[in-house]
Amino acid sequence: ALAAEQNWALPVGQRKEIVPGASHFAASAIASPSWRNAYQVATIGDHTFYRVQKLRPRTAS
Repeated sequence: ALAAEQNWALPVGQRKEIVPGASHFAASAIASPSWRNAYQVATIGDHTFYRVQKLRPRTAS
């Protein structure tokens, strides 16, 4: 966790991407976000990483 925190503290151009190409992630056992049908980049443990191109604005409930 410390290495990840140090990596995140670097300027954007110097950070190492842990899951290249992923823009979002979710733990499918506890979350079902609206963008879960996006392209799946990788799965690590219970987390699935996605490449989300565009998000639609939320509508009022």
